[in-house]
Order: sequence, then C-alpha cells, then structure tokens
Amino acid sequence: TGAMNIGTLSTTGNYSALGQSTYQVELASTGAGDRVAVGGSAAISTGAILNVARVDAGKYLIGQRYTVVTTGTGRTGTYTLTGNTRVSNFINIVANYDSRNVYLDTAKTRRFSAAAATSNQFETAEGLETAPDDLFHAIAYLQGNDTEAQAIFDQLSGELHSSVRGAALEDSRFIREAAIDRLVDPAGNRDIWLRAYGSAGVFDGDEPDSLEIDRDISGVFLGADFSNTGGPPPA
Repeated sequence: TGAMNIGTLSTTGNYSALGQSTYQVELASTGAGDRVAVGGSAAISTGAILNVARVDAGKYLIGQRYTVVTTGTGRTGTYTLTGNTRVSNFINIVANYDSRNVYLDTAKTRRFSAAAATSNQFETAEGLETAPDDLFHAIAYLQGNDTEAQAIFDQLSGELHSSVRGAALEDSRFIREAAIDRLVDPAGNRDIWLRAYGSAGVFDGDEPDSLEIDRDISGVFLGADFSNTGGPPPA
C-alpha cells in the first residue's frame, strides 16, 4: 500500500461494523489517514477489527491524532485493534473514542523506567522523562528491546565511573608493593632495580548497581636506591 490509497469513505446513512469484520486503516507519518465519514450513527459490534497499516517509515510523532470514523448522530461499541501499532519500545498507536468519533493516537504508552533492571537505571530513566526534547525523543524512539534501553541508562547514570574507580584502586597496589619491597629488603645502599608487574581479572559487578569490568594491566618499574646523609647524592 502507499499514501496515495489514503482517503475518505462517506455515507449519509448509518454504519455497522459487524463482529469479525475488518476495517483496514492506512496511516502516514505526515498525519494523513483513512476515514469513514457517517452522516448518521455508527454501531461497532464486539469482535469488529480495526487493523492499522502504516504506509511509510517516517517518524510517527507523539500526540499525532488520526480521526478514522466520524458520525453525525453518535457511535456505540469499540474495535479490537490489530496491525502495525508499535512505533518504538515506548510508543504505540492506540485507539480512543468519544460519543461520535473513533481516533487513533500516537502515544507514549510506557514510562522509561519500565525498561530498567537496576535502581540506578530506574532513577536515570525517571529523570529522562523530563529531559530536553532531543534527549527525550532519542530514548522514546528506541527501536530495540529493554536491553538496549538498559545499556543507555547505564551510560547516562555514571554507574561506569564507580566501577572504574574500583579497578583503579585495585591496580594502585603495584606501586605500593614495589616501594615497600625496596624498604624491607634493599640490595645495598646503592642500587638500580627493575620490577615487572602484571595482572588480569574481572570485576563481576555482583552489586545491582555495579558494572562488570574486564581489566588487564602490565608494565615495568625502574628505580634507583641511594643513601642520603645530608649531602648530595653520590656520583
């Protein structure tokens, strides 16, 4: 289908949507959509289907309303909504009604925090609800699943920094060990020495708000020992 098929079907009489019947409504991201315009009343039976067919890959904006049935004297009953209603992980096309009309609205149907798996992710997601428009829409229109959203929440939460600080603290022991070893067991008053070091491991991130980090460090310390009796170092 294409946008050229979008149009309005009008009747001066009444309209009945029988159970198991299907009204396939085409929608475009521009705001255009099919419509049934009824001069009289509309009676929608239980089980009648309203099937959404989106005709383009454009962005279906939050707040966009499509009026798909209008009546002159009133509407009864509701449709079973089917079709291509998912816009993103947080946005869907939903059906709404008033006494005379049937609407399809592009609406944010999930809070960002519904995708969170940790308390840090939850707090970050809640804050994003009031983020500037560019950031808000970048999250709202994520096409992936909750795992994608969780990875972004982690990046925005600063959770990575605490994990990196822990790894840095762990690796700082090599400097301390090198200095202490020279104090405990110096090889004479004058000495030039080398000390190799290396380590690898994984911080599991067992705490809910800590990330797993793989670490790998290696290198060589070069030092010189001499006795300082108050004068200049020996030549």
